[in-house]
Amino acid sequence: MTENSNLKIDIINEISEEFVPSKKNIKEWLRRSMEFINDDIDIRRKSYEVSYKIISLDCMQDLNNKFRKKNTATNVLSFPSGYEEMMHLEEINRHHLGDVIVCAEFVGSEAKSLNREQMFHWCHICVHGFLHLFGYDHIIEKHAEKMQLMETQICKSLDFADPYK
Repeated sequence: MTENSNLKIDIINEISEEFVPSKKNIKEWLRRSMEFINDDIDIRRKSYEVSYKIISLDCMQDLNNKFRKKNTATNVLSFPSGYEEMMHLEEINRHHLGDVIVCAEFVGSEAKSLNREQMFHWCHICVHGFLHLFGYDHIIEKHAEKMQLMETQICKSLDFADPYK
């Protein structure tokens, strides 16, 4: 596994009443994810940035309705900026991967319903959203298996359990 420190992470937390991991934790999870992504698709040559925003249930429902036409909240939404199209542009020093939006209340209640520790579930959801920025997806079964394997490897490397067991 190859380490990559060329990742700038901006985290905006709009929530104060729900449990939210520290920015330090989230950054650690994403940097570890980057190591696994590097081994899969070799992105070491570039510098990247990503934005994470932690929002309320109402805001998440509005976004999910606007962008996915689903009038309900969800745990995470990812908005990739298309890193693949930028890979060949040498004049761009730092590529913005996209934005990941996480709903604190949804993640918290989901963790409780799954009988999971909050920190573990937050890690899984943050990693899951980050992988989407690189084109990993779970719509087609073959792609879902690859994404789930990657999520499992990342979570285990961070001393968490397999999120799919």
